[in-house]
Amino acid sequence: MPPCCQRRCGSIRCAQGTGKAHQEVRPGAAVPAARRRGERVVGGLRRPAPAGSSRVATAVPVHARLEGAACGWVRIRRAALAPRRHHAGLPAPEPPVNIASLIRLLALAAIWGASFLFMRIAAPALGPVLLAELRAGVAALFLAAVAFALRRPLDLRRHWKHYLVLGALNSALPFLLFSYAAQTLSASLLSIVNATAPIWSALVGALWLRRSLSGAAAAGLALGVVGVAVLVGFDPATLQPGAAAAIAAGLGAAFFYGIATHYARSAPAIEPLANAHGSMWAATLLIAPTLPAFAHPVVPSLPVALAVLGIGVVCSGVAYLLYFRLIADIGAAPALTVTFLIPVFGVLWGHLVLGEPVGWSTLIGGAIVVGGTALVTGFGSPGGLWRRREAG
Repeated sequence: MPPCCQRRCGSIRCAQGTGKAHQEVRPGAAVPAARRRGERVVGGLRRPAPAGSSRVATAVPVHARLEGAACGWVRIRRAALAPRRHHAGLPAPEPPVNIASLIRLLALAAIWGASFLFMRIAAPALGPVLLAELRAGVAALFLAAVAFALRRPLDLRRHWKHYLVLGALNSALPFLLFSYAAQTLSASLLSIVNATAPIWSALVGALWLRRSLSGAAAAGLALGVVGVAVLVGFDPATLQPGAAAAIAAGLGAAFFYGIATHYARSAPAIEPLANAHGSMWAATLLIAPTLPAFAHPVVPSLPVALAVLGIGVVCSGVAYLLYFRLIADIGAAPALTVTFLIPVFGVLWGHLVLGEPVGWSTLIGGAIVVGGTALVTGFGSPGGLWRRREAG
């Protein structure tokens, strides 16, 4: 909220230098005479109300007038700390997308697309378990610093079970499976497999939660299956030893992301920053017991160390703040379009940095998968695709 409204108007003195306490007209309160006559006070002088105006004896709270003047950090904080609310049948209007928001959207897609590049660099050297532990631990430390700066401690006493479940489904298991797949598969293929997460989410909703799909969502599911078949059947990288298990692991990671989506919808309303912060610590604790059995001491090279920092701080920390800045600027639905851009950057980074070949099967299969994902998500309106089955 704006700096002058830390506890709503009328409760503290103005921070804008006027030295006067904010006033807010409440129901039943006396209205100043100037306002009863249709006048308004500007700079200490009375001015006539605008011609044709029918608004008499109304007062706009100061926090509403200063809404547009809030700085970027305050907007990030407001979006990251506000719990999700859904009003059935009343979709909130989305703000227009401007050039700055478009640049942030592309930057977010580029960062998340680079996560598969970092995994491809670090996984062969560190192994899947150690990489997943470092990724979750570094992200947890970064988000802890952000939470400390925003003065938002975790409420572990009330929500520790929720953090454990969310950390297992949305972080620990996907991190382990994707890190395992990154030992064999290219960054390009990993990013395309990750794009199937909304498709798995739709399938989980249809089979497990007994939700029916729209025709577009059903077509998207079919396209997703065809796209994965094109990738697996015609990509030369899938013919090497261990490729089948790696593809299964990547699809399993996307599947757990789909389950986590449905769990998050049914979970108690908790601010997004606390969800990310608590789930990362939970993932760190859940993976730690497996380190003695599967991880081996290793001295990472400089590229590997930079990849770990990149995937932990940038891809799991900075990207999180950037994502909620986008939600504050353009709304949740337009921000969802980043899902379709991640495979583009995943293929691009793999080709430019690692020299991965881009064959026709990668391009065609990736396009089919992204098209299926777009149909399943309804181009940013996933809530409109679901219809609860009628009882009986």
